[in-house]
Amino acid sequence: MSWVALQAGSTAPLSMRSTKKFGIKSIVSTGSGTDQVNRLLAENGAGIYVADVIQIGDSGALRLVPAGGLAPLRPLLIHPDVLNGRNWFGGQLFFADSATNQ
Repeated sequence: MSWVALQAGSTAPLSMRSTKKFGIKSIVSTGSGTDQVNRLLAENGAGIYVADVIQIGDSGALRLVPAGGLAPLRPLLIHPDVLNGRNWFGGQLFFADSATNQ
């Protein structure tokens, strides 16, 4: 399941593209970054782990790190083009928490 902090109605094209290109059906939960983080923390606290991808800003991510709500991303990146920092803005991969690459 992917969660994004976008306005309702603007997520359909994103969901359709991911299904068409990768064959992965997305269930999109809209709301503010704060709403998404609050929901994730509440669900995780209840033992419910349904979100695979969540798009939020740095402040939300920094709330999730001490709560154990994020997994390290770097080990999941395997494609050489993705690992090549020159393909990223500023020439490197950026993480909200540089100590843990989350």
